[in-house]
Amino acid sequence: GWIKLGLFYSYEKKWEQAMASYEKAVVLRPDVSDSYYNLGLCYLSANKSTKAITSFKQALKLNQSDADSSFYLAI
Repeated sequence: GWIKLGLFYSYEKKWEQAMASYEKAVVLRPDVSDSYYNLGLCYLSANKSTKAITSFKQALKLNQSDADSSFYLAI
């Protein structure tokens, strides 16, 4: 539900709506790393780098083999 809606808004570059969707997704399912990763991408696109880093770290904590989150934390 919320992840798919977030993906739709991300595709449309509607970052505020996408962030709101992913934020709801992580509240409902805090164990899903993809939600944190996608939220991190939205934060990054909206120039909210501190929040992006926090989201990527949480995604990596939940999924240690998440190469994408590792990549964004390295740049």
